[in-house]
Amino acid sequence: MTDCAISIPAVLHLDHTKELDTIKEAIAAGFTSVMIDASEKPFADNVAISREAAEYAHAQGVSVEAELGMIGTTDFVETDSDEELFTDPQEAAEFVRLTGVDALAVSCGTAHGVYNVRRPRIDYDRLSAIRLLTPVHLVLHGGSGVPADMMRKAFELPEGGVSKVNIATDLELSLLAALGREERMTNEECKALDADRLRTGRQAVTNTVVGKMNDFLLSSGQAPVFAID
Repeated sequence: MTDCAISIPAVLHLDHTKELDTIKEAIAAGFTSVMIDASEKPFADNVAISREAAEYAHAQGVSVEAELGMIGTTDFVETDSDEELFTDPQEAAEFVRLTGVDALAVSCGTAHGVYNVRRPRIDYDRLSAIRLLTPVHLVLHGGSGVPADMMRKAFELPEGGVSKVNIATDLELSLLAALGREERMTNEECKALDADRLRTGRQAVTNTVVGKMNDFLLSSGQAPVFAID
């Protein structure tokens, strides 16, 4: 990491992690931010696991993200009762108080994957209620495929909006399109690409990232806002 010429503030974040041992390994390797995801467990268990992760990470100077509510996948067929999966604002406030996490991934309608079956949506009223009750950074997973104006509204809520958005599928689709593929690739297949095709794929992903920074996240040119240690 010391050989990288990074001129802007950056973090190395470990996403969706189920095991504390993995978090410990990541922190030892130099990750500056980690996510513990026990959202599939009962509330009390999620609290206990997330609190343990936060206590360990904070002792190492590392920030922690946790998840409350179930962030589904885009192939889930929406029903009238799918809001059962969404984050409850009162539970969010209690969860943050009990765990001491620095960021909270909330379920408000976005989902992981490509939107073919269900359509992207964001429950802004729920998001606003969570924001009013919790002091930590709020995170939306499933940012791929969400219209930019919809996401910007989540950033710009009067009470203070979302601080972080996860985007993965759009980057993967850029890579596949540049390589003329439709099926997903394994890590081994990516490693086996020759230098020219790997360069082509990387440039496509870079172009998508730049586009997200400029037109989706509105984060271009914001580096001076943050201090570099």
